[in-house]
Amino acid sequence: MRPEDVARIKTLPLFKDANEDTLRQVASVGFVQVFPSGVMLQEQGTRPDSLYVVIEGSVEVAGHHRGVDATVEVIRAPLPVVLSAVIADEALLASVTTLTRSTLLMTPAQIVRNAMTTDVGFAAAVARELSDQCRRTIRELHNQKLRTATERLANWVLAAHLEAHESEVIELPFKKRVLASLLGSSPESLSRNISALERHGVAFEGSRIRIADRDALFALACPTPLIDAFTPETAGMRPS
Repeated sequence: MRPEDVARIKTLPLFKDANEDTLRQVASVGFVQVFPSGVMLQEQGTRPDSLYVVIEGSVEVAGHHRGVDATVEVIRAPLPVVLSAVIADEALLASVTTLTRSTLLMTPAQIVRNAMTTDVGFAAAVARELSDQCRRTIRELHNQKLRTATERLANWVLAAHLEAHESEVIELPFKKRVLASLLGSSPESLSRNISALERHGVAFEGSRIRIADRDALFALACPTPLIDAFTPETAGMRPS
């Protein structure tokens, strides 16, 4: 592995507290690779032989059952992908595919499991990440069960708006098909929900989203820190 790749790995939350022995093992047997979009990295039902960590880009985690596909999560840098299956050494509950051109670290799963027993700093980082994953899952269950489809879309747009430093125009980071599935909707229902958002100051213009009335969007979304990880309160924003 190139020295510059090792330096990048040391900045990843999962490895920043790892000891030198763990980092040497990762550097000796792992590697960093760039993948184009649309590459299936791991298949549902198989046992993972490597841990993937997103350094740049994003991947889609999607489940499949009886001809139906559903996006479970979109994972972006600098997070690991389906870490729980690697640690448990069990079958993947979903497939993993690159959504964009992505740079990924690949480390043999056994190296990761061995480091869990010998490296306290790394084990603590794994525990933190698994805790974060669990909380993301519970937040998403609440989002799906306690909100309408239009409210879920409104909160997704609001979160993207905040992440873009409150820019009035934001880019859709993936296809509308993925967005619909991520929000637990069909493409047809998403189109209706997009039309509903137009009455609240949001316009979808191809791959761009224009926010003309932030306060109206805020009122519709009604974000809460018990569901939304990235809320106006945490960003220091209030309705005007």
